Parts: sequence; structure tokens; C-alpha cells
Amino acid sequence: MAKKYRVLIPISQPQAERELVTLGAAVAQHHRGEAIVLNILLRSRQELAQLSPEEAKSHISEQNQLLRESCRHTRELGIEVIPVTVLSNGVQETIVQEARARGAGMVIMDWNKPSQTPGAVMGSLLDKVTSQAPADVAFFRNRGLEDGKILLSTAGGPESHLGGQIAAALQNTLQASVTLLHLVKTREEMEKGREILEEFSRRYRLKARRIIKTRENFTAGILEESKFHNLIIVGGSRVGIFTRMFSRTIPEKVVEQAESSVLVTHRHGPLPFMTRFFGSRRP
Repeated sequence: MAKKYRVLIPISQPQAERELVTLGAAVAQHHRGEAIVLNILLRSRQELAQLSPEEAKSHISEQNQLLRESCRHTRELGIEVIPVTVLSNGVQETIVQEARARGAGMVIMDWNKPSQTPGAVMGSLLDKVTSQAPADVAFFRNRGLEDGKILLSTAGGPESHLGGQIAAALQNTLQASVTLLHLVKTREEMEKGREILEEFSRRYRLKARRIIKTRENFTAGILEESKFHNLIIVGGSRVGIFTRMFSRTIPEKVVEQAESSVLVTHRHGPLPFMTRFFGSRRP
């Protein structure tokens, strides 16, 4: 029997993360899988030690009921979610443990504040989940999803292909419109870009408008097109330690500067040795 595809959706504010839950549930529905909404109740080690089994069960039951109420909107789309509440003293550890225990194929979660620590690309929590979770990971900066217009920026790499799968899920489940964007440095690269977008559309059966542009600054090129969309999907740069210490990545800049919502995707898997230290050129 084939393993069921599961999407784990960690949330911190059940009433305020409607769009995040909708995205994760739509991906799960597309794969005929399950969407698991994870609410982590943080408690100190001392509080956890003093909590009786009955009190813990009561807390979890109450929170799961609140989760069901906050996720009612997904039922209107024909999508059911599974509420899970965990009492824990560590957010990142719990997300990784739950993803492993439940065999999640993807973790989709809120993008927190950018990290101020050299070497941490997206914030310490997001960096740790990306490196340790046994699943693909997507991070969502929410600025609304009213019109369902998606801009998928792709360079043809593995991170972009995860974005293609998500865009196909949103198009099929939520009837979203999709635009594919490929940016190049020179006009000589445009023909190769057309081939990438054609193959991309065919692989994921996307009904998509295709745009190829020459731009020296890829971040500016993405932001320019994002004005006509309310969700940007961009592959996370597989940058290394050396690169991260001295520059911010294209996805980070897009998240910080875009007026639209942004979804940054990361394929599960270790970086090659040289990439781990010096980085790759593009997502």
C-alpha cells in the first residue's frame, strides 16, 4: 500500500493563519493526502513535569477544538484538516519530531523575522527546520491571497520544481492563475529560458502565462512582475556558509521588499560539500 502524502502545518495563532492553512491543505488535497495542523503549546520543563496526564489531556482537547473552529474555512473547499496539539518546551525540535513521526512529505510554515545571526539565512527557527526536517519545506510570508494570482519565478533548479508542484496544486484545487517567470542576464540565454518554461509547464500540467526577461538584478526583476500578483513562489537559494556570512539571498530580499505574499520552497536533501561552503549561483 502506497504511503499517504502528508503536509504538516505548524501554526502559532490559529485565528490569524487562515491563508497558511489554506495553502497547506490545498497541497495535501492535490496529492490526495492529509493536512495536519500543528499547534505547539510552549511550556517550561518544570511546568511540563508538574502537569498531570489529566490536565495535559484537557489542554490538548481544548486546543484541538479551537483548531477545528479556526480551520472551518477549509471545509468550504472540500478539504479536511487534522488538528494536533503538542505540549513542548521547544518549537523547532517539536516540528522536526512531528514531521518525522507522521511521515510528512512537506512542512509549510510561517516565515518569522529575518535572522540577525551571521550564517543564518532565514531566522534560526527556519534554518534549523530546513536542515533537520525529513521533508520538503516551504515558508510563507503572508500579505493576503485575495485574487489567487501566482507568480512562479523559476531557474529550473530543484527548489523551483518544488514550487512547480505547489503552483499546480493551487491551480487545480483553488483555481489560481499562474505566471511563470524566468530571468536571464543576456539575450543569448533567452532561448534556453523558453525551453525551461516549456518543459516546466508540461511537467506540472500548468496552464500558465510565460515571461522571459533580461535583468542584471534578479531581485528587482521578480519585484517588478510581482506587482500584478498576490503570491510569489520562489525557490530558496542553496547557499553555503561562506556566502551566507556576507550577503542576503534573493528569496530573502524578495520576502523583505515585496508587497505580495511570498512562498519560499526548499527541497529536502543535503547540500553537496562544495555548495555547503561556497554556495550555488541561483535558486
